[in-house]
Amino acid sequence: MIKKNLEFKKGNGTVKIVMNGFTSSQSARMADAVEKMTDCTVLSSRPGCVFVHLKKGTNIESFTESVVNSFESLR
Repeated sequence: MIKKNLEFKKGNGTVKIVMNGFTSSQSARMADAVEKMTDCTVLSSRPGCVFVHLKKGTNIESFTESVVNSFESLR
């Protein structure tokens, strides 16, 4: 359920994680989850989205799974 509400927009060296239909507390929890991850650096976060820079060699597909797992572990 979480994965279908997340949209990953890959840009010029960055990824924007858009959280569709998340409450403000869920959005904050997602930002916390992403900040704890080691394969990216959080550039900024706002309610509903987080901008990150992926470390070199990070696969976007495995990153999306890691984001979902990290979020679910904070529940």
